Amino acid sequence: MITLVGASNYLSMFVGWEGNQNSLKWLNLKKFNIVYSFTENKSSVNNINNNCLLLGSLLGNSYLEKTDKGVRIIFIKCNDNVEYLIQFYNTFKYIIVGKNKPNIKKVIFKNNKILYYWKAETCYLSSFNWLYEMFYKNELKILPLNLNNYLTPKALATWYLDNTDKIFLSNKQSFYLNIESIEYIIKLLRNKYNINTYYKLESKGKVVFYVEKNSLDCLKKTIKYFFSSSLTHKLNNPYQKFSMWNNTLNNNNLNKRYYSSTVKDIKYTIKYKNEYELTSIQKEALIGIILGDGFLEKGKSTHNTRIRIEQSYPEKEEYLQSLYKLLEPLTTMEPTILTRNNKKRGSITQSLYFRTLAMPCLNYYYDLFYKDKIKVIPKNLDELLTARGLAYWLTDDGGKSVHGQTIIHTRAFTLKDVEYIQEVLNKNFELRTRLEEKKEGQWVIYIPIRQKIKLKDIVGPYMDKSMLYKI
Repeated sequence: MITLVGASNYLSMFVGWEGNQNSLKWLNLKKFNIVYSFTENKSSVNNINNNCLLLGSLLGNSYLEKTDKGVRIIFIKCNDNVEYLIQFYNTFKYIIVGKNKPNIKKVIFKNNKILYYWKAETCYLSSFNWLYEMFYKNELKILPLNLNNYLTPKALATWYLDNTDKIFLSNKQSFYLNIESIEYIIKLLRNKYNINTYYKLESKGKVVFYVEKNSLDCLKKTIKYFFSSSLTHKLNNPYQKFSMWNNTLNNNNLNKRYYSSTVKDIKYTIKYKNEYELTSIQKEALIGIILGDGFLEKGKSTHNTRIRIEQSYPEKEEYLQSLYKLLEPLTTMEPTILTRNNKKRGSITQSLYFRTLAMPCLNYYYDLFYKDKIKVIPKNLDELLTARGLAYWLTDDGGKSVHGQTIIHTRAFTLKDVEYIQEVLNKNFELRTRLEEKKEGQWVIYIPIRQKIKLKDIVGPYMDKSMLYKI
Protein backbone atom coordinates (compact mmCIF):
# COMPACT_ATOMS: atom_id res chain seq x y z
CA MET A 1 0.00 0.00 0.00
CA ILE A 2 1.32 3.48 -0.91
CA THR A 3 0.38 6.56 1.10
CA LEU A 4 1.38 10.19 0.74
CA VAL A 5 3.23 11.72 3.70
CA GLY A 6 3.61 15.35 4.59
CA ALA A 7 7.37 15.90 4.65
CA SER A 8 8.56 17.48 1.43
CA ASN A 9 11.42 16.06 -0.62
CA TYR A 10 11.88 12.83 1.36
CA LEU A 11 11.07 9.18 0.77
CA SER A 12 10.42 7.03 3.85
CA MET A 13 10.38 3.23 3.52
CA PHE A 14 8.52 1.26 6.19
CA VAL A 15 8.60 -2.45 6.91
CA GLY A 16 5.94 -3.11 9.56
CA TRP A 17 6.24 -5.04 12.78
CA GLU A 18 8.59 -7.88 13.61
CA GLY A 19 8.48 -10.41 16.46
CA ASN A 20 8.55 -9.17 20.02
CA GLN A 21 10.28 -5.94 19.04
CA ASN A 22 6.83 -4.36 18.44
CA SER A 23 8.58 -1.59 16.63
CA LEU A 24 7.96 0.06 13.31
CA LYS A 25 11.07 -0.34 11.19
CA TRP A 26 12.26 1.95 8.45
CA LEU A 27 14.91 2.06 5.79
CA ASN A 28 17.35 4.78 4.77
CA LEU A 29 15.85 8.03 3.57
CA LYS A 30 16.70 9.65 0.25
CA LYS A 31 15.67 12.91 -1.34
CA PHE A 32 13.10 12.79 -4.11
CA ASN A 33 11.06 15.41 -5.92
CA ILE A 34 7.81 13.54 -5.24
CA VAL A 35 7.23 12.07 -1.79
CA TYR A 36 5.67 8.69 -1.02
CA SER A 37 5.98 6.04 1.67
CA PHE A 38 5.21 2.36 1.23
CA THR A 39 5.28 -0.92 3.07
CA GLU A 40 7.80 -3.68 2.31
CA ASN A 41 7.70 -7.27 3.44
CA LYS A 42 10.14 -8.06 6.30
CA SER A 43 13.13 -5.88 7.04
CA SER A 44 16.69 -4.95 6.32
CA VAL A 45 19.57 -4.29 8.68
CA ASN A 46 19.25 -0.55 8.15
CA ASN A 47 15.72 -0.54 9.55
CA ILE A 48 16.49 -1.99 12.95
CA ASN A 49 19.75 -0.02 13.15
CA ASN A 50 17.99 3.30 12.74
CA ASN A 51 15.33 2.40 15.28
CA CYS A 52 18.01 1.52 17.83
CA LEU A 53 19.80 4.81 17.25
CA LEU A 54 16.56 6.76 17.70
CA LEU A 55 15.53 4.97 20.88
CA GLY A 56 18.97 5.26 22.43
CA SER A 57 19.10 8.96 21.57
CA LEU A 58 15.72 9.65 23.14
CA LEU A 59 16.86 7.98 26.36
CA GLY A 60 19.75 10.42 26.24
CA ASN A 61 19.79 14.07 25.22
CA SER A 62 17.41 14.10 22.26
CA TYR A 63 13.68 14.86 22.37
CA LEU A 64 10.56 15.08 20.20
CA GLU A 65 8.21 17.89 19.18
CA LYS A 66 4.73 17.40 17.73
CA THR A 67 2.54 19.74 15.66
CA ASP A 68 -0.23 19.21 13.12
CA LYS A 69 2.57 18.65 10.57
CA GLY A 70 3.75 15.51 12.36
CA VAL A 71 6.60 14.76 14.77
CA ARG A 72 10.20 15.85 14.53
CA ILE A 73 13.28 14.80 16.46
CA ILE A 74 15.63 17.33 18.01
CA PHE A 75 18.96 15.54 18.10
CA ILE A 76 21.56 16.62 20.66
CA LYS A 77 24.60 14.38 20.35
CA CYS A 78 27.61 14.73 22.61
CA ASN A 79 30.89 12.79 22.69
CA ASP A 80 34.65 13.31 22.85
CA ASN A 81 34.96 11.43 19.55
CA VAL A 82 34.24 13.65 16.55
CA GLU A 83 34.29 10.71 14.15
CA TYR A 84 31.37 9.12 15.99
CA LEU A 85 29.39 12.37 15.96
CA ILE A 86 29.84 12.78 12.20
CA GLN A 87 28.97 9.14 11.54
CA PHE A 88 25.75 9.46 13.52
CA TYR A 89 24.84 12.70 11.72
CA ASN A 90 25.40 11.10 8.32
CA THR A 91 22.97 8.31 9.19
CA PHE A 92 20.11 10.81 9.44
CA LYS A 93 21.31 13.71 7.31
CA TYR A 94 18.60 13.14 4.68
CA ILE A 95 15.89 14.12 7.15
CA ILE A 96 17.80 16.83 9.01
CA VAL A 97 16.67 20.33 8.05
CA GLY A 98 18.94 22.73 6.25
CA LYS A 99 22.46 21.36 6.82
CA ASN A 100 24.73 19.03 4.88
CA LYS A 101 27.28 18.91 7.69
CA PRO A 102 26.94 18.97 11.47
CA ASN A 103 27.75 22.23 13.20
CA ILE A 104 30.06 20.69 15.79
CA LYS A 105 30.77 22.81 18.83
CA LYS A 106 33.56 22.37 21.35
CA VAL A 107 32.89 22.67 25.05
CA ILE A 108 35.41 22.86 27.89
CA PHE A 109 33.81 21.93 31.19
CA LYS A 110 34.62 22.95 34.74
CA ASN A 111 37.54 20.52 35.02
CA ASN A 112 38.59 21.39 31.47
CA LYS A 113 37.38 18.11 30.05
CA ILE A 114 36.84 18.70 26.35
CA LEU A 115 33.75 17.37 24.58
CA TYR A 116 32.04 18.07 21.28
CA TYR A 117 28.37 18.21 20.40
CA TRP A 118 25.93 19.08 17.65
CA LYS A 119 22.25 19.92 17.70
CA ALA A 120 19.93 19.54 14.72
CA GLU A 121 16.25 19.04 13.98
CA THR A 122 14.59 16.72 11.48
CA CYS A 123 11.65 17.32 9.21
CA TYR A 124 8.20 16.76 10.64
CA LEU A 125 7.25 13.18 9.77
CA SER A 126 4.12 11.19 10.57
CA SER A 127 6.37 8.13 10.72
CA PHE A 128 7.66 9.37 14.08
CA ASN A 129 4.19 9.37 15.67
CA TRP A 130 4.77 5.97 17.29
CA LEU A 131 7.84 7.32 19.04
CA TYR A 132 5.91 10.29 20.38
CA GLU A 133 3.11 8.05 21.63
CA MET A 134 5.72 5.90 23.33
CA PHE A 135 7.78 8.64 25.00
CA TYR A 136 5.20 11.36 25.71
CA LYS A 137 2.08 11.75 27.84
CA ASN A 138 0.26 15.06 28.09
CA GLU A 139 3.19 16.63 26.20
CA LEU A 140 5.66 15.53 28.90
CA LYS A 141 8.61 13.22 28.20
CA ILE A 142 8.20 9.98 30.13
CA LEU A 143 10.06 6.72 30.43
CA PRO A 144 8.16 4.07 28.45
CA LEU A 145 7.18 1.17 30.69
CA ASN A 146 7.23 -1.14 27.66
CA LEU A 147 10.89 -0.29 27.02
CA ASN A 148 11.83 -3.92 27.53
CA ASN A 149 10.48 -4.62 24.04
CA TYR A 150 12.66 -1.96 22.45
CA LEU A 151 15.91 -1.67 24.39
CA THR A 152 18.23 -3.65 22.12
CA PRO A 153 21.99 -3.83 22.74
CA LYS A 154 22.54 -1.18 20.06
CA ALA A 155 19.98 1.15 21.62
CA LEU A 156 21.74 0.66 24.95
CA ALA A 157 25.10 1.44 23.33
CA THR A 158 23.66 4.62 21.81
CA TRP A 159 22.35 5.78 25.18
CA TYR A 160 25.73 5.00 26.77
CA LEU A 161 27.63 7.06 24.16
CA ASP A 162 25.39 10.11 24.51
CA ASN A 163 27.28 11.64 27.49
CA THR A 164 23.83 12.62 28.72
CA ASP A 165 25.02 14.25 31.92
CA LYS A 166 27.28 16.74 30.11
CA ILE A 167 25.08 18.79 27.77
CA PHE A 168 21.84 20.46 28.89
CA LEU A 169 20.38 22.86 26.35
CA SER A 170 16.65 22.59 26.99
CA ASN A 171 14.16 21.45 29.63
CA LYS A 172 12.67 19.33 26.87
CA GLN A 173 15.57 16.91 27.31
CA SER A 174 14.29 16.06 30.81
CA PHE A 175 12.08 13.14 31.75
CA TYR A 176 9.19 13.34 34.17
CA LEU A 177 10.25 10.41 36.30
CA ASN A 178 8.81 8.62 39.29
CA ILE A 179 10.14 5.88 41.54
CA GLU A 180 8.43 3.17 39.51
CA SER A 181 10.13 4.22 36.27
CA ILE A 182 13.55 4.36 37.94
CA GLU A 183 13.13 0.89 39.40
CA TYR A 184 11.86 -0.31 36.04
CA ILE A 185 15.16 0.70 34.39
CA ILE A 186 17.20 -1.03 37.09
CA LYS A 187 15.18 -4.25 36.80
CA LEU A 188 15.21 -4.11 33.01
CA LEU A 189 19.01 -3.87 32.83
CA ARG A 190 19.37 -6.65 35.38
CA ASN A 191 16.81 -9.06 33.91
CA LYS A 192 17.53 -8.48 30.24
CA TYR A 193 21.31 -8.02 30.22
CA ASN A 194 22.44 -9.18 33.68
CA ILE A 195 23.71 -5.65 34.39
CA ASN A 196 23.30 -4.66 38.03
CA THR A 197 23.02 -0.94 38.77
CA TYR A 198 22.17 1.50 41.51
CA TYR A 199 21.15 5.09 41.00
CA LYS A 200 21.92 8.49 42.43
CA LEU A 201 20.29 11.86 42.01
CA GLU A 202 23.07 14.31 41.20
CA SER A 203 23.24 18.04 40.58
CA LYS A 204 20.94 19.84 38.14
CA GLY A 205 18.41 17.04 38.06
CA LYS A 206 20.65 14.28 36.72
CA VAL A 207 19.68 10.71 37.48
CA VAL A 208 22.74 8.50 37.13
CA PHE A 209 22.64 4.70 36.98
CA TYR A 210 26.01 3.38 38.11
CA VAL A 211 27.04 -0.07 36.89
CA GLU A 212 28.18 -2.35 39.71
CA LYS A 213 31.66 -3.80 39.49
CA ASN A 214 30.42 -7.38 39.09
CA SER A 215 28.48 -6.33 35.97
CA LEU A 216 31.21 -4.54 34.04
CA ASP A 217 31.98 -7.60 31.90
CA CYS A 218 28.30 -8.06 31.07
CA LEU A 219 28.03 -4.41 30.03
CA LYS A 220 31.12 -4.72 27.85
CA LYS A 221 29.90 -7.90 26.15
CA THR A 222 26.48 -6.36 25.54
CA ILE A 223 27.52 -3.14 23.80
CA LYS A 224 31.13 -3.52 22.64
CA TYR A 225 30.09 -4.97 19.25
CA PHE A 226 28.56 -1.61 18.32
CA PHE A 227 31.66 0.44 19.12
CA SER A 228 34.26 1.45 16.56
CA SER A 229 37.89 0.79 17.50
CA SER A 230 38.30 4.45 18.48
CA LEU A 231 35.53 4.13 21.09
CA THR A 232 36.25 0.80 22.77
CA HIS A 233 38.68 2.40 25.24
CA LYS A 234 35.65 3.85 27.05
CA LEU A 235 34.70 0.37 28.21
CA ASN A 236 38.01 -0.05 30.07
CA ASN A 237 36.98 2.51 32.66
CA PRO A 238 36.03 0.67 35.88
CA TYR A 239 33.36 3.32 36.56
CA GLN A 240 30.51 3.02 34.09
CA LYS A 241 27.16 4.76 34.10
CA PHE A 242 24.02 5.68 32.19
CA SER A 243 22.42 9.09 32.75
CA MET A 244 19.22 10.97 32.06
CA TRP A 245 17.87 14.39 32.92
CA ASN A 246 14.84 14.56 35.21
CA ASN A 247 12.32 17.25 36.17
CA THR A 248 10.56 15.64 39.11
CA LEU A 249 12.66 13.44 41.41
CA ASN A 250 14.46 14.92 44.40
CA ASN A 251 16.15 13.60 47.52
CA ASN A 252 12.87 13.60 49.43
CA ASN A 253 11.08 11.08 47.24
CA LEU A 254 13.83 8.56 46.56
CA ASN A 255 13.51 4.85 47.20
CA LYS A 256 16.54 3.85 49.27
CA ARG A 257 16.46 0.28 48.00
CA TYR A 258 18.48 1.04 44.88
CA TYR A 259 19.65 4.54 45.78
CA SER A 260 23.09 5.49 47.05
CA SER A 261 23.29 8.84 48.82
CA THR A 262 26.99 8.46 49.65
CA VAL A 263 28.48 7.47 46.32
CA LYS A 264 31.94 8.99 46.64
CA ASP A 265 34.65 8.35 44.16
CA ILE A 266 36.15 5.14 45.52
CA LYS A 267 39.43 6.02 43.88
CA TYR A 268 40.08 8.13 46.98
CA THR A 269 39.71 5.18 49.34
CA ILE A 270 42.74 3.48 50.85
CA LYS A 271 41.32 0.10 49.84
CA TYR A 272 41.14 1.06 46.17
CA LYS A 273 44.63 2.58 46.12
CA ASN A 274 46.22 -0.38 47.91
CA GLU A 275 44.50 -3.02 45.80
CA TYR A 276 44.80 -1.42 42.36
CA GLU A 277 47.12 -3.35 40.06
CA LEU A 278 48.49 -1.90 36.85
CA THR A 279 47.64 -3.74 33.66
CA SER A 280 50.44 -5.11 31.49
CA ILE A 281 49.72 -2.37 28.92
CA GLN A 282 49.96 0.34 31.56
CA LYS A 283 53.24 -1.11 32.87
CA GLU A 284 54.85 -1.16 29.42
CA ALA A 285 53.57 2.30 28.53
CA LEU A 286 54.75 3.82 31.81
CA ILE A 287 58.37 2.90 31.07
CA GLY A 288 58.27 4.98 27.89
CA ILE A 289 56.21 7.78 29.42
CA ILE A 290 58.65 8.21 32.32
CA LEU A 291 61.66 8.05 29.99
CA GLY A 292 59.92 10.89 28.16
CA ASP A 293 57.89 13.74 29.60
CA GLY A 294 56.25 11.91 32.50
CA PHE A 295 57.26 13.37 35.85
CA LEU A 296 57.00 11.34 39.07
CA GLU A 297 56.30 13.19 42.31
CA LYS A 298 56.75 12.00 45.88
CA GLY A 299 56.29 14.41 48.78
CA LYS A 300 58.22 12.40 51.34
CA SER A 301 60.03 9.09 51.29
CA THR A 302 57.12 7.55 53.22
CA HIS A 303 54.51 8.90 50.78
CA ASN A 304 53.14 7.19 47.69
CA THR A 305 53.99 8.32 44.16
CA ARG A 306 51.96 10.16 41.56
CA ILE A 307 52.74 10.97 37.94
CA ARG A 308 52.18 14.31 36.24
CA ILE A 309 51.78 14.44 32.47
CA GLU A 310 51.77 17.64 30.43
CA GLN A 311 51.73 18.27 26.67
CA SER A 312 51.50 21.38 24.52
CA TYR A 313 47.99 22.55 23.69
CA PRO A 314 46.37 22.30 21.23
CA GLU A 315 49.13 20.61 19.20
CA LYS A 316 49.28 17.46 21.33
CA GLU A 317 45.76 17.49 22.72
CA GLU A 318 44.80 14.23 21.02
CA TYR A 319 47.88 12.46 22.35
CA LEU A 320 47.37 13.70 25.91
CA GLN A 321 43.76 12.56 25.81
CA SER A 322 44.98 9.08 24.87
CA LEU A 323 47.35 9.12 27.87
CA TYR A 324 44.48 10.23 30.09
CA LYS A 325 42.35 7.33 28.93
CA LEU A 326 45.22 4.93 29.57
CA LEU A 327 45.72 6.17 33.15
CA GLU A 328 42.15 7.19 34.00
CA PRO A 329 41.80 4.49 36.71
CA LEU A 330 44.61 6.26 38.58
CA THR A 331 43.20 9.78 38.52
CA THR A 332 40.17 11.78 39.59
CA MET A 333 41.38 14.86 37.71
CA GLU A 334 40.39 15.63 34.15
CA PRO A 335 42.80 17.23 31.65
CA THR A 336 43.25 20.91 32.49
CA ILE A 337 44.49 23.76 30.30
CA LEU A 338 47.40 25.81 31.69
CA THR A 339 48.21 29.25 30.30
CA ARG A 340 51.68 30.69 30.90
CA ASN A 341 52.65 34.29 30.20
CA ASN A 342 56.38 34.63 29.56
CA LYS A 343 56.94 38.37 30.02
CA LYS A 344 60.63 38.19 29.14
CA ARG A 345 59.94 36.60 25.76
CA GLY A 346 56.64 38.36 25.30
CA SER A 347 54.84 35.12 24.56
CA ILE A 348 51.85 33.20 25.86
CA THR A 349 51.84 29.40 25.74
CA GLN A 350 49.22 26.83 26.62
CA SER A 351 49.51 23.24 27.71
CA LEU A 352 47.17 20.46 28.78
CA TYR A 353 48.00 18.41 31.86
CA PHE A 354 46.70 15.99 34.46
CA ARG A 355 48.17 14.12 37.38
CA THR A 356 47.27 10.86 39.04
CA LEU A 357 46.51 10.18 42.65
CA ALA A 358 49.42 9.13 44.85
CA MET A 359 49.33 5.37 44.38
CA PRO A 360 51.38 2.52 45.89
CA CYS A 361 51.59 0.85 42.47
CA LEU A 362 53.69 3.79 41.21
CA ASN A 363 56.32 3.58 43.97
CA TYR A 364 58.19 0.90 42.04
CA TYR A 365 58.72 3.33 39.14
CA TYR A 366 59.93 6.12 41.38
CA ASP A 367 62.54 3.81 42.87
CA LEU A 368 63.54 2.74 39.36
CA PHE A 369 63.88 6.14 37.77
CA TYR A 370 64.84 8.56 40.53
CA LYS A 371 67.94 8.98 42.63
CA ASP A 372 68.08 11.96 44.98
CA LYS A 373 65.00 13.33 43.13
CA ILE A 374 66.86 13.31 39.78
CA LYS A 375 65.67 11.17 36.88
CA VAL A 376 68.11 8.43 35.88
CA ILE A 377 68.13 5.46 33.52
CA PRO A 378 67.31 2.13 35.26
CA LYS A 379 70.18 -0.36 35.16
CA ASN A 380 67.79 -3.08 33.99
CA LEU A 381 66.24 -1.04 31.17
CA ASP A 382 66.88 -3.93 28.78
CA GLU A 383 64.40 -5.99 30.81
CA LEU A 384 61.81 -3.22 30.92
CA LEU A 385 61.74 -1.53 27.51
CA THR A 386 59.24 -3.15 25.11
CA ALA A 387 58.05 -2.02 21.69
CA ARG A 388 55.06 -0.32 23.32
CA GLY A 389 57.32 1.47 25.80
CA LEU A 390 59.62 2.64 23.00
CA ALA A 391 56.58 3.95 21.11
CA TYR A 392 55.50 6.12 24.05
CA TRP A 393 59.05 7.35 24.57
CA LEU A 394 59.41 8.36 20.91
CA THR A 395 56.03 10.08 21.06
CA ASP A 396 57.31 12.22 23.93
CA ASP A 397 61.00 12.73 23.09
CA GLY A 398 61.21 11.74 19.45
CA GLY A 399 61.75 14.09 16.54
CA LYS A 400 62.96 14.32 12.96
CA SER A 401 66.25 15.77 11.74
CA VAL A 402 66.46 17.91 8.60
CA HIS A 403 67.69 14.79 6.80
CA GLY A 404 64.76 12.64 7.93
CA GLN A 405 66.51 10.73 10.70
CA THR A 406 64.60 9.95 13.89
CA ILE A 407 66.07 11.65 16.95
CA ILE A 408 65.61 10.64 20.57
CA HIS A 409 66.28 13.69 22.74
CA THR A 410 68.26 12.33 25.68
CA ARG A 411 70.00 15.57 26.68
CA ALA A 412 68.99 15.23 30.34
CA PHE A 413 70.95 11.99 30.77
CA THR A 414 74.68 11.41 31.21
CA LEU A 415 76.84 10.07 28.38
CA LYS A 416 77.12 6.78 30.23
CA ASP A 417 73.34 6.48 30.42
CA VAL A 418 72.90 7.39 26.75
CA GLU A 419 75.47 4.80 25.69
CA TYR A 420 73.58 2.22 27.73
CA ILE A 421 70.35 3.21 25.95
CA GLN A 422 72.13 2.57 22.65
CA GLU A 423 73.00 -0.93 23.82
CA VAL A 424 69.38 -1.59 24.84
CA LEU A 425 68.03 -0.42 21.47
CA ASN A 426 70.45 -2.75 19.74
CA LYS A 427 69.81 -5.70 22.05
CA ASN A 428 66.01 -5.45 22.24
CA PHE A 429 65.14 -4.21 18.75
CA GLU A 430 68.30 -4.57 16.62
CA LEU A 431 68.28 -0.84 16.02
CA ARG A 432 71.71 0.57 15.13
CA THR A 433 72.11 4.15 16.31
CA ARG A 434 74.68 6.90 16.63
CA LEU A 435 75.26 9.64 19.18
CA GLU A 436 75.76 13.34 18.70
CA GLU A 437 76.68 15.97 21.29
CA LYS A 438 74.49 19.02 20.72
CA LYS A 439 75.95 21.08 23.52
CA GLU A 440 78.60 20.26 26.02
CA GLY A 441 77.41 17.22 27.95
CA GLN A 442 74.09 17.07 26.07
CA TRP A 443 73.76 13.97 23.88
CA VAL A 444 71.04 12.84 21.51
CA ILE A 445 70.49 9.52 19.71
CA TYR A 446 70.03 9.31 15.94
CA ILE A 447 68.26 6.38 14.24
CA PRO A 448 69.41 6.37 10.58
CA ILE A 449 66.98 6.54 7.68
CA ARG A 450 67.97 3.06 6.55
CA GLN A 451 66.25 1.69 9.67
CA LYS A 452 63.07 3.69 9.14
CA ILE A 453 60.96 0.75 7.97
CA LYS A 454 62.16 -1.45 10.82
CA LEU A 455 61.41 1.30 13.34
CA LYS A 456 57.88 1.78 11.98
CA ASP A 457 57.24 -1.96 12.20
CA ILE A 458 58.37 -1.95 15.83
CA VAL A 459 56.56 1.07 17.25
CA GLY A 460 53.91 1.93 14.65
CA PRO A 461 51.19 -0.35 16.09
CA TYR A 462 51.46 1.34 19.50
CA MET A 463 51.80 5.02 18.60
CA ASP A 464 48.93 7.46 18.67
CA LYS A 465 48.06 8.20 15.06
CA SER A 466 48.48 11.93 15.62
CA MET A 467 52.17 11.37 16.48
CA LEU A 468 53.21 9.01 13.66
CA TYR A 469 55.01 11.90 11.91
CA LYS A 470 57.81 11.51 14.45
CA ILE A 471 58.96 8.28 12.85
